[in-house]
Amino acid sequence: MIKSKLYIILSIISAVIIILTPINSLATDSFTSDADDFINTGREKIKSNDTTVGGLDQAQVKGVSDYIYNVFLGIGVIASVAIGLVLGIKFVTSGVEEKAKVKEALIAYLVGCMVIFGSYGIWKLAIGIFTKLD
Repeated sequence: MIKSKLYIILSIISAVIIILTPINSLATDSFTSDADDFINTGREKIKSNDTTVGGLDQAQVKGVSDYIYNVFLGIGVIASVAIGLVLGIKFVTSGVEEKAKVKEALIAYLVGCMVIFGSYGIWKLAIGIFTKLD
């Protein structure tokens, strides 16, 4: 009884997937053509030296994003130095059991520092790779 209901449910799900597959491929074609139109519009704006995109000046947007990045980087540096000091003081003044806990916390601290200080390099690398793909 349960097996027959399971087979019926699986058959219905399979039929729905088979019916909807051609619709999905049509939607994908539309999506691809829309993406190509978007890229071509950007290329035309670059060729015409138009620095506004959607009513926004690119230089102004870049200035704001650079400011926000620098603020977050400053906060990250201050936080990493403060946390490093706290972990260092705990490591020096604690006993054997506490030192083991501090060593465990140092792993997360080092990963966080790599993310904070490497984020700009990762971002520039990604931008360089994706602009060369154009």
